[in-house]
Amino acid sequence: MERCYDFAIARFAADRVRDERLNIAVVVLKDGGLDIRLPRSLDKLHAISAALDVDGVRHAVESLAEVYAFAVADESVDSQQKLAALAEFSPIDFSSVGEFKAGTAAQ
Repeated sequence: MERCYDFAIARFAADRVRDERLNIAVVVLKDGGLDIRLPRSLDKLHAISAALDVDGVRHAVESLAEVYAFAVADESVDSQQKLAALAEFSPIDFSSVGEFKAGTAAQ
């Protein structure tokens, strides 16, 4: 049986004033947690600045699941509100929430 999942695109906010962002991951909201899918390489971040610590950004994105579980896994709010709260704790911003259907969680 197919199930609906909410997702959003995680974006590194290079300059919030000029609204500059780079898409860096897909975040799927699952039962009580996040499934974060990063590309193999985040070298495109060097387009913003050669001084950016790509490994630090990768770690920040990977840590979102822990922050989410600790701070915003409140079932009384919708996915968009959860991601907005999560963005307050990190340099990562999120797109609007979309949804997709899959037969299993692994798919």
